Amino acid sequence: MSALQEAARRWSLIVRVRGLRVRRRRIALALAQRAAQTAHAEVAAREQERAQHAAQRALVLAGCVHESPGAGVWREALEQHRLQAANLQTAVQVAQAAYMRTLAELENISSMLRRETRAQEDAQSRAREIAAKLRGETY
Repeated sequence: MSALQEAARRWSLIVRVRGLRVRRRRIALALAQRAAQTAHAEVAAREQERAQHAAQRALVLAGCVHESPGAGVWREALEQHRLQAANLQTAVQVAQAAYMRTLAELENISSMLRRETRAQEDAQSRAREIAAKLRGETY
C-alpha cells in the first residue's frame, strides 16, 4: 500500500469520525434549543402569574377601607398579598436566570457545532484531494 493510499484511508476515517461529531453536536443543539424554549415558557408563565397577582391587588385594597367591617382582616390579606408578590418576583428572577443559562449553553453548543462542521469540511476537502491524486496516479 502506497503512502498516498494510506493517507486516503486515514482521511476517509477522519471524515467519518468528524461526521459523527457533527451529528452529535446537532443533536445537542436541538436539545439545547428545546431547553431554551422550555425555560422561556417558564419565564412567561411566572410573569403571567405575577401580572395576575398584581391585578388582584386592587380588589384587596378595596376591602381595606377603614369604615368597612372586617377591614383588619383585609389589611392582613394585603400584607399576605405583598409577601406573595415578593415570592412571585423571586420566582420570575429564578426563571429568568435559568433562561439566561440555557441561552449561554445554546450559544456554546452552536459555536462547537460550527467548529466541528469546519473541521469536517476540511477533512472532506483533504480526502477529495488525495482521492484525485490517487486517480491521477492510477491512470
